[in-house]
Amino acid sequence: MLTIRDPQLQALALDVQLRNPRPFLDHLHQHHPEWVAAQGEEEALAVVRGAVRRAHGYALSSTRDVCRLLDLVVIFGPDWSGDEHAWLHQSLVGATPATSSRRLERLLQQAMYRLEEARP
Repeated sequence: MLTIRDPQLQALALDVQLRNPRPFLDHLHQHHPEWVAAQGEEEALAVVRGAVRRAHGYALSSTRDVCRLLDLVVIFGPDWSGDEHAWLHQSLVGATPATSSRRLERLLQQAMYRLEEARP
């Protein structure tokens, strides 16, 4: 009997998502059309591929979770290494498949709060 372990499933999911970015591009077109228009289709595709890789680095592999991470990338930018956006990375680093979706949910709530607080 063939046994596929979690890391192997994660690698397969990453490969499938990178080969078929359409669901993520559709998500961008539906939820961030102005951003896509400003960036262009090629740049949007590059951002999608980067977000898919980043999501898998945080143990996020479901299409829903990748789309939610993609929303954060569009809103806050792809570079989370600086002081201004390090909280995004810190919220997800070290996540496991068992904890990653819950961590992402808390991060989204924190992001919403920060965006509300920044409103004039």
